[in-house]
Amino acid sequence: MALSAAGTGARLAQLLQRPFLSSVSPSWATRTLVSASITIPAISINLPGLISDIWDGILKAVPKKKTSHMKRRHRQLAGKALKDVTAVNTCPGCGQPKRAHLLCPYCVKNIKAKWIGDSQRAIERGESLARAELERQLEAEMQSKSTTESQQEVASTTEKTV
Repeated sequence: MALSAAGTGARLAQLLQRPFLSSVSPSWATRTLVSASITIPAISINLPGLISDIWDGILKAVPKKKTSHMKRRHRQLAGKALKDVTAVNTCPGCGQPKRAHLLCPYCVKNIKAKWIGDSQRAIERGESLARAELERQLEAEMQSKSTTESQQEVASTTEKTV
């Protein structure tokens, strides 16, 4: 690189010494070209070192082989990190911790166990599940009627005393 810069500097000096620039002092032109030919190789000597350092870094950053389909799919479909649960409340029914706005898993498990137990007892008795459900609803209605009747009696006795 330094040789080519020095060679071009010499050619420019020859061109400037031609007759069309004879009115301008040729010694001035040769002095500037000689000084330019000295400074240009100094700059060009430093650039290859800088470029080679940058080029080495670029070459090292390039992958050696194409990423396989399996590795690419593993990376894309990998499990993402789970977020911490901050909304935790206590269940009013059993007092266990539960997530806010969701059913308590302990209470749900107890209810399922009760339903399964009721259906198992009905099957053992030979009854259909629909009949067992109807009986359960009738019992619930009777209990609610008895509580409302007792509330009405209490209300009527309080009115009579007042």
